[in-house]
Amino acid sequence: MDDSSFQEEMRTALIERIGPRRYGVWFDGQVELRRADNQRLLAVAASPLVRDWLVANVRGELMAAAQVVTGRHVDVEFSFAATDPRSVDLPVACDPPAGLSQGPAPATRPGQVPPKDPFRGVVVGEANRAAVAVARRAAAGAGIALLHGGSGVGKTVLLRAACDGACQADRRRRAVYLTAPQFTTEFVEACRGGGLPSFRRKLARTDLLVIDDVQFFVGKSRTLEELQQTIDAFQSAGKGVLLSSDRPLAELRGLGPELASRLAAGVAVELSAPDAAMRYAILQSLVGAAGVAIPEEAQSTLAGGLVGGARELSGALNRWVLEMEINPGADGDRVAARVVELLNAQSQPAVKMADIHHAVSAEYGVEPNELLSSKRTKSVTEPRMLAMWLARRFTRAAWSEIGDYFGSRSHSTVISAHRRIEGMMTQRDDGAGAPLADAVRRIEARLRAC
Repeated sequence: MDDSSFQEEMRTALIERIGPRRYGVWFDGQVELRRADNQRLLAVAASPLVRDWLVANVRGELMAAAQVVTGRHVDVEFSFAATDPRSVDLPVACDPPAGLSQGPAPATRPGQVPPKDPFRGVVVGEANRAAVAVARRAAAGAGIALLHGGSGVGKTVLLRAACDGACQADRRRRAVYLTAPQFTTEFVEACRGGGLPSFRRKLARTDLLVIDDVQFFVGKSRTLEELQQTIDAFQSAGKGVLLSSDRPLAELRGLGPELASRLAAGVAVELSAPDAAMRYAILQSLVGAAGVAIPEEAQSTLAGGLVGGARELSGALNRWVLEMEINPGADGDRVAARVVELLNAQSQPAVKMADIHHAVSAEYGVEPNELLSSKRTKSVTEPRMLAMWLARRFTRAAWSEIGDYFGSRSHSTVISAHRRIEGMMTQRDDGAGAPLADAVRRIEARLRAC
C-alpha cells in the first residue's frame, strides 16, 4: 500500500470513529499521518496544542484505525512541526499534556511555597506566542513594547500577567497597570488640583508601567505630551513600558510623530484571534474552572465552530449549560451546534457594502472612488475583487447587486472575482496567499469594530 492510499484509508477509518466534524476541526490541514515503519504510526501535528489534544483525546482511536488499515498492532508516536508537518523527519515521543503551565515557577528557597506563575493560565498558540514572550520579557526587564490586536484576543490578560510577574520576580520592583482613560483622568485631575508633582513621583517610583488601550490618547495633545515625557524618563532610567492598542502602530498616527517614533524603536507584536486548537484549550480551561461536565464532542463543536475568543467561549459554555438544564435529555453535541449557530449570528455585525468598501480602501491605501472606477491597474483591481468577495461573504446581496455597487459591473464579473479570490485564499498554506489572508483578517477586524 502506497502512502497516499494509506492516508486515505486512515482518514476513512478515523471519520468512522470520531465523526466528520471532529476530524474536520482537528485533522484537516492540522495533522499528517504517515508510517514510520510496519509497527509505528507517526502523527505530525501543526502545533504543540494540536499534538497535545491528539495525545489526550484520540490516541486510542488512532491505534484502532491503524490496526484496521494495516491488519496488525501499531504504536502511535506524536510530534509537531513549527511550520509544515512534512518538514519533520524524526518522530518525537510525547507524554500526555500536564496542563497549561508555560514554564517552571521562579526559584524559591528551601521550604518556601513557590509562587504561582502569573502566565500559567494563558493558553499559548500561534495567535499569541510572540506576544506572550514579549509580556514575559517586560515582566523581567526593561524596554518598550506594544501589543496590538482586536477586542477579546487577550491583550489585557497578558498586561496584567506582566505586572504580576514583575512583582514576583523581585519584590522590590513596582509595576503599575492603568487603562488609557485612567491615565488621562489622573493626569487631568492632577493638573487641576496642583497635584502634578505627586502624579509624576508616583510614576517615577514604578519600574514597569503598563497602559492598556493607548488608542484612547489620540487627539489628546496635553496627555500625549505627558505620556511622551513619562516614556522618555522610563527609558532613560532603564525601566520598562508595556502598552496595548486595538490597532497596529501604522494606524496610530494620531499619537503624533514623536511618540510613534519611540514606539517604533521598541517591539510591536500582534495578537490575532485564536484558532480552533487554542479555542479548544481555552474551553477546557473554562470547563475545568466551572466544574461542568460537558461531553468531549460538544467541546469540539463549540471550539471548532464558534467565532471569537475566550469571552465568546465563556458565553457559549454558559448558554450550553442553560440549554441542558432546560432540556436535560437533549444530545449535548446537537445543543452545542445550536449554541454555535445562535451566538455566531448574534455576534456578527450587520455589515453593509459601504463598510466593506471603506475597510478595503483603508487596508490597501486606495481612494474609495477608485474601487468604483473603471481602472484596471493591479493596485486597484485586486482590492476591488477582494471587496466583492467580502461583500458576498458578509452580506446577503446578490451577484448583480454587488456588481451594481462596485461600478455597475456584471454578475459574471463578480463571480469571476469571487472565484479568483477563493483560489488565492486556498494557496495560503504554501505561502502564496499568506499576504491576502493577513489582509482579510485585518479587514474583518475593522468590520467587527464597525
